[in-house]
Amino acid sequence: MDQELSTIVTWILLLSNALVMGQEFTPRSYCTPEDSCWPTTDDFDELQSLNPSMEVITRGDGGWAEASNLVLNRRISETPGAVVYVRNSSHVQAVVKFSQDYNLNLKIISSGHEFIGRNIAPGCLLLSVAYMDEISTDLSCPEHSSGCMTVEPGVWWLQAYKAADKVNRIVMGGAEPSVSVTGWMLGGGHSPVSPKLGLGVDQVLMLQMVLADLSLVTLTKDGTYKQHINGTITTSDDTDLFWAARGGGGGTFGVVTLIKYKLHLPPSKHTLYICSFSTVTQPGKSLKEIRNGMNSVMQDLPEEFGGYLLTGTTCYTTFPSCKMAAYALYVFHHWGAVEENQRWFDKLEAESDKLSEYLLSGPCSLTEYSTFYEYVKTLPNITYQEVDMDGTFLTSSEYNEDFIKKESNLNAASFRAQSPMSATYIRLGGQTRNTSSGATAVNPLFRNAMWTIAYGGNARQVKRYGAIIKSTVAAKGQYFSECDDTLDPGDGKKSFGDKVTMTDSSTSRESMTLIMTSPVNSVLGAMLLGIRYLSTCSY
Repeated sequence: MDQELSTIVTWILLLSNALVMGQEFTPRSYCTPEDSCWPTTDDFDELQSLNPSMEVITRGDGGWAEASNLVLNRRISETPGAVVYVRNSSHVQAVVKFSQDYNLNLKIISSGHEFIGRNIAPGCLLLSVAYMDEISTDLSCPEHSSGCMTVEPGVWWLQAYKAADKVNRIVMGGAEPSVSVTGWMLGGGHSPVSPKLGLGVDQVLMLQMVLADLSLVTLTKDGTYKQHINGTITTSDDTDLFWAARGGGGGTFGVVTLIKYKLHLPPSKHTLYICSFSTVTQPGKSLKEIRNGMNSVMQDLPEEFGGYLLTGTTCYTTFPSCKMAAYALYVFHHWGAVEENQRWFDKLEAESDKLSEYLLSGPCSLTEYSTFYEYVKTLPNITYQEVDMDGTFLTSSEYNEDFIKKESNLNAASFRAQSPMSATYIRLGGQTRNTSSGATAVNPLFRNAMWTIAYGGNARQVKRYGAIIKSTVAAKGQYFSECDDTLDPGDGKKSFGDKVTMTDSSTSRESMTLIMTSPVNSVLGAMLLGIRYLSTCSY
């Protein structure tokens, strides 16, 4: 099988290279509401009548204003041609077929947390899985000793944390309560507890999805169970699609309808330690001192410490005009009670005392929560405004004095220009490194980096910031779910860095990494897997 697949891949790559060198690739043209080929009201009514619990909303219908405005980033102004809210996998199959019959650009959305608008397109047919929100837990499942949680794609992480908490377990997910359990994982999935438990893709035991040939597949580490649209069943020990879906991006290979995640025994406490530094004078100098000081402790923190560093400039008063402050906010999430790692808390406290002149609102705060859910439910849901974004990965050796100096200078320039911007650093390391970079399709840089960085502001700031920051980074890759507009799902150099190095020796999988991240090859990669092409998008 491996040799046969490798041969097919080789021919596909040769064909795709010929296409790229021979002519410019032209994206497929779809039918839009302005075209005569667009489905009529009767056509949409028939789709609805054949699937009674499905909700179809078209332009002019009641509820259209809300349905057409589901992407949270207000910079994304595109509107769909119609929105369909599905409730089960049969509905998904019906919508996929409908989009094929009428040549519609099918996009998929869940919670709407998408920065660059990959889950929307002008005049598209938008498939929303938001109503698919069932959750079940099983503490005696054979796949994982601490139990399993099965979730539909519309579930928010807040709902999943609550369900896990009810059975005295924790499920590893995102920090933002209203992010969906699906798109978060499909791009990789980082978490405040990633250093302790790994990435989102490392938690998946089973995936179910509808492919573009309308089949419903169940994917596990043991193989593929495929229920064809005519009712026939085929099985195989092929795990390539299970591998590719975990990190290959939202909607790249199909519409996910079910995920089974690992459950974990919870820590004794979830401890939050926050240090907030700010300055309204000499931001470059002061931020450099703050960053170098805290970095002296952070580099060596054990895997029980996860969390975030937020840095940038903001208006600390807005009336009668903006008064700018530069800031550095350290948010440490600790797996367990304070006394379990007392010496590291003491080190953090000692370092923050040295920087006390910059502390924004007194000493660093320390709060213990009985469970992770008790912490998360205190958080507000993020409402994005207009955000331009970019990002990269950073290793511990690259997070050095030179890097800190450059970033501090950027913040100082933003301060002088009275133009707010921010960067969020997500701590990795620990268990994120204990899985082979070839075990899933997630960006291999995740396995080696200390931080993944996402920075936002206006387009000009983001471009300038990115150019300077990336000049200090060896492997210029991006996290699929937190990237800039130039990260076409196929730009392998931007998404996976200048070089894609896989430790897995499988030629087919290494080739598929390149296939799934190429606008030409994504079609061919879908053919390779025996499916018809679905629009590449994000949840």
